[in-house]
Amino acid sequence: MEMDDSEDIFNFMPMFREDDTEQNQEEIEFTNTQLAEFEDSFTKIDKTNTGTVLISEMGSLLRAVGLNPSLKIIKEITEWFELNDIDRIDFNQFIKLLKKTWKANDPQELRQAIEVFDPIGNGYFTVEQLKSFLLSLGEPLDEDDFKEILKTIAVQPDGTVNTEDIIQLLTADFR
Repeated sequence: MEMDDSEDIFNFMPMFREDDTEQNQEEIEFTNTQLAEFEDSFTKIDKTNTGTVLISEMGSLLRAVGLNPSLKIIKEITEWFELNDIDRIDFNQFIKLLKKTWKANDPQELRQAIEVFDPIGNGYFTVEQLKSFLLSLGEPLDEDDFKEILKTIAVQPDGTVNTEDIIQLLTADFR
């Protein structure tokens, strides 16, 4: 069953219900560039060209737009859809889901998190420490994904990475 576009499923999903403490939180607005990139990713996952994506593809879709959800979060989302007999989501519904889940990366918060891997405070840490840091952010990376990330940053001859490069990578508007 496809979900009726007029239904706002996210108010019914426990993990997306707004509680009283979050009512004043502003809803995120994506840039036109981000929306175009999200649509491109959505279209690539929509292999049947139906304008919808199977719920079973949700993990791939979320990763395709730059999120790194844990397996637990993906399981909760897909189980909720399956329990409600919803097997597909369209692009507009996907954007609503993203608005509920997207969290902007605050450079200062990232600096604080990175300090754990840079205890002497010299602004660098090893490639292995980088891998540990990225693994701590969400779903495990496979080796190919990690190699792709390494291509986007400058690894020093001694095998270290500048923390500012990582912060810049993680706070970019979109990937």
